Amino acid sequence: MPVRSAFALRLIAASLVLLVAVTLVLWQTHKAPRPHRIGLLSAGPATQQGPNTEAFFNVLRERGYVEGQNMMIERRWGDGREDRLARAATELAGLDLDVIVAFGPAASKAAMQATSTVPIVMSSFDAVEQGLVASLRHPGGNVTGWSIQSSETGGKQLAQLKEAFPAISRVAVVFNPTVPGYAELIRKLSDDAKRLGLELYPMEVSGADQLAGAFTIMRDKGLEAFFVIPEPAVIDPLRGRMVALAAEHRIPAMYPFRMYVDAGGLMSYGPSLRDLLARSADFVDRILKGAKPADIPVELPDKYELVLNLKTAQALGVTFPAALRAYAHEKVE
Repeated sequence: MPVRSAFALRLIAASLVLLVAVTLVLWQTHKAPRPHRIGLLSAGPATQQGPNTEAFFNVLRERGYVEGQNMMIERRWGDGREDRLARAATELAGLDLDVIVAFGPAASKAAMQATSTVPIVMSSFDAVEQGLVASLRHPGGNVTGWSIQSSETGGKQLAQLKEAFPAISRVAVVFNPTVPGYAELIRKLSDDAKRLGLELYPMEVSGADQLAGAFTIMRDKGLEAFFVIPEPAVIDPLRGRMVALAAEHRIPAMYPFRMYVDAGGLMSYGPSLRDLLARSADFVDRILKGAKPADIPVELPDKYELVLNLKTAQALGVTFPAALRAYAHEKVE
């Protein structure tokens, strides 16, 4: 073969190799990036997800995250059972996730116990007291998010219940005793109740089958009102049944979130869940952009709302004081 022909063949071969290499580089540069993978963990049932959770997804969409395109969601639920919640948390921890979003104190605790490396956005009560973070300003570790100071909020709920019904003196508090930290919370709330001239009666409800019995006890003990400590695995999913039993027994109640009033409850005072879950999406966005949970301060609610159900009040034959009506965030007709 002539020298010139051999040189030409080598030149063509080298050009082809270069073309393939450049094509691979361009393909690697322009191929779609790996979708962000987010785990959602809740202690409650799947059917509990609703408008408040939608606020979380709305903010993610506003930040440019679209499920099925640049974001993949892994959902797990505990269905009100501690063992299922633990398994669900372990499953999520074993996946290649960018962040786990835990809804509620039990889910936040389970996620933390399952992984010390995957970033966790918690939504909890008394995060420092429960050992989820070292401090609100400097959480440390792999956990951040928002936390409600439950004794402070509960004290305000008791005060407003007393303002609405000045004559009451014996009040039940409905709570799930399986959630960590609730014994200390009940102790603090009992102190608040005494300062208001109230006697507090703890009413344990750790399953749907115990709710009717709790109302029977309230009736037998002559309790004049009750208020509710929120909890997403058992208590919150029972809000419809709880509201119905309150109407049946004609007993006034203070609830923790407006979703109870939307279900027919008499009144609620607490932070806006929609606002808090929207904040969860902000935490996720910051973590996906490279922020470390240890460096993101835990936030406290800054928006509380008092919601009165005037229709339910009329059915019970009660009238809210004018002052309470005046500063209510919303009055449901």
